[in-house]
Amino acid sequence: MKKKILLLCVLLCFSLLLPSAQATDGIFTLNVDGLDMSRLNQNDYVQQYLSAPAQGLEVVKQIPQGETQPVRLSLTQMDTQLLVFDKDYGLQTGLFSSGTVYLPYVGNYGVPYLVTLYVGDMVYAMPFLQQQSRLRSNGACTYGVHLYDYDPALGQDWYMGTMLDLNALRTQGVMAVDVCASNCYLIGQANIILQDQMICVILNLNPAAGVEVHSQEVYVAADCARLVQDGWGEPSQPGEWIHVGDADSVMLYLPMSVSYDPVGLSGFGYDLTYGYLQQQLALWRQNCGLE
Repeated sequence: MKKKILLLCVLLCFSLLLPSAQATDGIFTLNVDGLDMSRLNQNDYVQQYLSAPAQGLEVVKQIPQGETQPVRLSLTQMDTQLLVFDKDYGLQTGLFSSGTVYLPYVGNYGVPYLVTLYVGDMVYAMPFLQQQSRLRSNGACTYGVHLYDYDPALGQDWYMGTMLDLNALRTQGVMAVDVCASNCYLIGQANIILQDQMICVILNLNPAAGVEVHSQEVYVAADCARLVQDGWGEPSQPGEWIHVGDADSVMLYLPMSVSYDPVGLSGFGYDLTYGYLQQQLALWRQNCGLE
């Protein structure tokens, strides 16, 4: 007998990141009976009911009372047409639950799935957008050399300090330094301005990342050789002018705590043999009088 198709799912444009729906303990429950099947091709409906930053998916469906039906479930990753899950649950009665189907991690972007549930002669085809969770209260700083690679006494985590060549800055007036978060993503830039022996740090964060800054401090060290002994001193804030005098170079340290959406952000690498980082180390050694 030819199967009846209850719904031919119109494939949605998943290029837009949609606000997340509610998921419990990282598992999104897709209740087939609770969906308005006539609206599955509407982005606003999908964003409210079929999108979530979930690690797993559970599909539930009430089998008509008194009936026993064969049930099968499949999940296809739509951007690659990869079948990631396909299971025959055999004959089912009452309230069917697929159990948790864990979704593969594929990177820092939203992943569209087509969820297809077969119940007897009925086929339910539904979209689901797995979003990556917003990263909350993560560390951020300007791109440079890890503090412990300058000197192990300066720190043990991934935070970086950026050596600024003030002679070059005096010539060009302004320079931009990448701002890194979570030791993984680029979330914007810090623009460094120099005028009359003063520098100012202006943050220009990527609006697409929706960055929320919880804390930020700006430290500038003109005598790097004394950092271990004297510490960083009193912090300033972005937008404030900081005296640097006639120094040839200074270290900028800008530790931040931020929350942001990582989907679509560029990553960065860290290799001390890379030319830029070699230049950073050379400026450090010159500042410390080591060469």
